[in-house]
Amino acid sequence: MLELAVTVDDFCLRRDPLLGPEAKDEAILHALARRKVQAALFVTGQHIRAPAAAKRLAEWDRAGHLIGNHTFAHSDYHETGFADFIEDVRAGDRVVRPLKSFAQLFRFPYLNAGDTPEKRDQIQAYLAELGYRNGHVTVHTLDWYYSERLVEALGQRSKPELAPCRDAYFGHVWKRCRFFAELAIKTVGRPVKHTLELHHNLLNALFLDELLDFLVAEGVTLIDAADAFADPIFNCQPDVHPASGSLIWLLARAAASERLPVDCRAMEYAPRSPPSTLRWRRASAA
Repeated sequence: MLELAVTVDDFCLRRDPLLGPEAKDEAILHALARRKVQAALFVTGQHIRAPAAAKRLAEWDRAGHLIGNHTFAHSDYHETGFADFIEDVRAGDRVVRPLKSFAQLFRFPYLNAGDTPEKRDQIQAYLAELGYRNGHVTVHTLDWYYSERLVEALGQRSKPELAPCRDAYFGHVWKRCRFFAELAIKTVGRPVKHTLELHHNLLNALFLDELLDFLVAEGVTLIDAADAFADPIFNCQPDVHPASGSLIWLLARAAASERLPVDCRAMEYAPRSPPSTLRWRRASAA
């Protein structure tokens, strides 16, 4: 049995085709509320400056979803010095800490937590001083890519077909769920409570409701984010660098007798392919 919590990165009221910013956010919240499941929302502070965005974030707060820090400016730690990065962390903290549902969880933009052992250890120690834990992803997906291709297709066609994109997306998420669930058992010797990485985008506004139904039909048990992050697996700090991607893959890299690639994504995609012609080929990490 796969136990899975929904986590959502990059809350943003961006204007997209088909749905207005508020309607997009309402659709994502509705999908979660219908199942009475608590998600974790990781907020990039720069997107909350507009009053409309702050008002919508307050709806997540009232609904009791965990709200974590995703920096203010979405800096990539592998491309940013330690001093500049902690300023971004602190700026993000000032946005989310006053919220009732604030959780001391920090998620690294791009899941990049240190390209050298020194930077990795520095930021781990600093976050611990602030009381933060790493809001790790275990099931790493490419939903952002599907959403970008969907928006692109909507801009090119007056009446694009949504079903091909939806079906490809569902298949991708399910493959990722199975891959990381099996890898967790092989690596740590037991099933773990997983966190699914999604983004606050048009794709999930349109399809999250159906995606959760699809996953439940496949045997997934949806759990609250607080329940997932209580699993002891999230206290692990694998001794690998660069520290990037899924926690399960980091643990697999640390445990492997042979060097594994840093990037565990088992699907490669052709840039700018429209949703109706999405194609992947299996990579060696799968």
